[in-house]
Amino acid sequence: MKAVTMIVGMMVAGLLALQGAEKMPREDVIEVPAIAEGLCVSNVFQSNMVIQRGKPVSIWGWSAPGEKITVSFAGASQEATAGKDRSWKVTLPEMEASTEPRTLTVKGAKETLTLDNILVGDVWVLGGQSNMEWPIANAENGNLEIVSANFPEIRLLTIPSDASPEKQPSFPRLHQWSDWSGRHFRKGDWDVCSPETVAEMSAIGYVFARRIHKASNVPIGVIDASVGGTTVETWTPDPVLRKIDTPQVKALLATWDEKVATWDPKEDLKQRAENWRKQKESMEKKGQEMPANKPEPTDLRTGPPMDKNRPGNCYGGMIAPLEGLAVKGAIFHQGYN
Repeated sequence: MKAVTMIVGMMVAGLLALQGAEKMPREDVIEVPAIAEGLCVSNVFQSNMVIQRGKPVSIWGWSAPGEKITVSFAGASQEATAGKDRSWKVTLPEMEASTEPRTLTVKGAKETLTLDNILVGDVWVLGGQSNMEWPIANAENGNLEIVSANFPEIRLLTIPSDASPEKQPSFPRLHQWSDWSGRHFRKGDWDVCSPETVAEMSAIGYVFARRIHKASNVPIGVIDASVGGTTVETWTPDPVLRKIDTPQVKALLATWDEKVATWDPKEDLKQRAENWRKQKESMEKKGQEMPANKPEPTDLRTGPPMDKNRPGNCYGGMIAPLEGLAVKGAIFHQGYN
């Protein structure tokens, strides 16, 4: 009876979420920017997160240039001064695992940030393509896994999908629009693992976290940074790839360099608009009309420079924001690409 009640509750929550989604535009809706104005931390640091045990812990963020920042957690405190680029960073001493919910404070000249319900344990990064991205809700017996996912000492974070040739210092917290699914996905927030929060989490990541948690009996944090249909080279830093002296890698990079160099978004739009008009004329000759949801293209596409499979792009957009974060390790699941 309890399981049935939970399922009904989840269905109601899902319907409410869909109603809310209908009010949002068919595009990304950012709730917290990657770098906010004033005093802020990287969005990898939030309430409900897990901090890695047994290693020095770096915390970083941004504030006014020259501003003195004090970061305190679990009885330890460190100070830093923001540079001309607004960035600051402190490193706290290593800590033992703890299930005690603690508060991390970041104090500036005029503002104080408070992050609550933080545990200390092991943090794992999840990487790969659709095999890793596949949510627990779509897995075999996924519904049973969801209704039993009451693990308050497991914490979940899914990094927003982003491709960037430049290393990004942080990521936004947002409702990310998916053309493929025709809906928004909430990404960028640390959540306490529960039936209400786990459904869209990586199935592999969740089962891994659950088993590791039961075996180690310490808090577990999992950070999912995976994107379906991606190749392994997009998850590798471009400078690293360019040091690989093999014909295959050199040919791959040369091909992408040419695609990027020759890309012309205006010419691309011109060609797409011409193809649209030809299709419209063809349909009109048959007495048909173009579908209302297929208007003449007017947008400039980003093309190869921002392609999710351009070498280094997923690293720059999704892994680079984690650089410097203390973690236990990473698991990577890649298909045949």
